[in-house]
Amino acid sequence: MFSGRPARIAAAGVLVAVAVVMVLLFGRATPPAVVGVLFASEPWPRGTVGEVVVIDVPESLAPLFVTPDGLGNSVAAIDIPRGTFITAEMIRPPGPLLGQEGLTSLRLVATSALWPAPGPASGDEAVVGIAGEACSLTVTELVDVAAEEGTVTVAVTPAVAARLMAQPDLAVWPPVGGTWPECPRPEPPPVPIQATPAGTTRLALTAASNLWPPPGPQPGDRAVVAPAADACALVVTDLLDVDAATGTVVVAADAGDLVALRAAGSLSVWPAGSVAWPSCGPDRWRLHSGVPEGLTPLQVLVNPTYFPPPGPAAGDLVVVGPSGEGCAWLVTELLAAEGPAVSIAVTPDVAVRLMAQPDLAVWAPTTDGTWDMCVDLPDALEPDPEPTPEADTPPLDVEDPSENPAEGEGDG
Repeated sequence: MFSGRPARIAAAGVLVAVAVVMVLLFGRATPPAVVGVLFASEPWPRGTVGEVVVIDVPESLAPLFVTPDGLGNSVAAIDIPRGTFITAEMIRPPGPLLGQEGLTSLRLVATSALWPAPGPASGDEAVVGIAGEACSLTVTELVDVAAEEGTVTVAVTPAVAARLMAQPDLAVWPPVGGTWPECPRPEPPPVPIQATPAGTTRLALTAASNLWPPPGPQPGDRAVVAPAADACALVVTDLLDVDAATGTVVVAADAGDLVALRAAGSLSVWPAGSVAWPSCGPDRWRLHSGVPEGLTPLQVLVNPTYFPPPGPAAGDLVVVGPSGEGCAWLVTELLAAEGPAVSIAVTPDVAVRLMAQPDLAVWAPTTDGTWDMCVDLPDALEPDPEPTPEADTPPLDVEDPSENPAEGEGDG
């Protein structure tokens, strides 16, 4: 870190020795005691350490400056010009100053148009808010700034990360002028009223929704209906109504759907997402070479924006979760990473949760290795019991014409 430090200290020592000799020869008074302090021989940008030389100053002035032993691994707290004596106010410890455990590094796309020139830098305290609104989502230190990419990296708790990830338009600006008001939390949209599509029948099903992220299924959601604990689809349809108290969902079913659902045992529903769900069948889980038995390799598209540079890679330990919710489906090691696609090895029930999400993201785990789970699921789902005739068939609210003869038949 000190370029030519031993040589400079030696040179300073020679000069002191010469001065002493001159005093002895010419009878001058003994020179005052001196102490070496740091002097910037080149500019120090904020968050970095530049080259220094050691300059001797009278011992009485030494407390005003930083000695070589006082620098340690500190970095510049401000932009330090060349030719400046280093003072204690100019340096700070490296890295985030939040001083908390359980933080995660989160990279965010955010505009800095409101930041005075030359713009934000690593180590700056910043308000992170919604672009165009004078409110704050959080006030934190910038761990990294990539101006050419329009991104900043912060270290925040999962709760703060959830709010930041949920906003499509973020901005950063200096926290001047006092306390910034907190941005209001959005109101949930009204639940639409769903009509039965033409050519289908309203069908009430008893189906578990424990694989559905909070707040659970809602009318109008696109859903997969399938045998419990299987990551495959019997029917992919819109939910017309939901009764969380009884575990009942109402779907629109055609004749083919009625046959498939009548033959099924215990049912589950989960979000359909944006993937093509495999049809239920014996060959739906074909394991790749090297993947342990009981797991399936799964490739999913993810948003890698939140992952600090240079982005995720094979072998990285990552959090996988729904983008914008700040919670985890799982923490796992990547089998592969190619652009926005990552491959992992998971059990079928975990595959259900991941494939159900239209917007997945990956980011670095917290410093203490923990992350709140999106849904409180058991470690493993219990297998379905062997179906008995008519024992596990969900109740249907479809009238069978054969059981309800028209009025007047048989009269006579």
